Amino acid sequence: MIAAAVAAVWLAIVIGFGLDIVRLAHSNALHFALIVHLHAIAYVGWLVLLGVQVWLVRTGRRALHKRLGWLALVLLPAMLILGPATAYYGVADNPYMPDKWISWLSVNYTNVVGSIVLLTAGF
Repeated sequence: MIAAAVAAVWLAIVIGFGLDIVRLAHSNALHFALIVHLHAIAYVGWLVLLGVQVWLVRTGRRALHKRLGWLALVLLPAMLILGPATAYYGVADNPYMPDKWISWLSVNYTNVVGSIVLLTAGF
């Protein structure tokens, strides 16, 4: 069940961002700010760690799962900073989002609080 949820998350990410990346690549418009690249590295790293962690548990390698889990303490702080910062960067100069920026950013800040609670519970 958990493996299916992780696969669904990966599928959503690949479809959601992959299609845009392909479209931008074809139009020669793959120009992103440094913060977007850092955000992508941190979040893809988190998804890779999540997938590996699930695979380790499913294959009975719980000791390695526990040792590798400490990498979350490196990735999560980066994600907690880069997620909202990238969201803010995305709406700061966006003329199409003048009235929606508060609701857009509130989702990111709520995710930060939820992530801290869930990681604390996990450890």
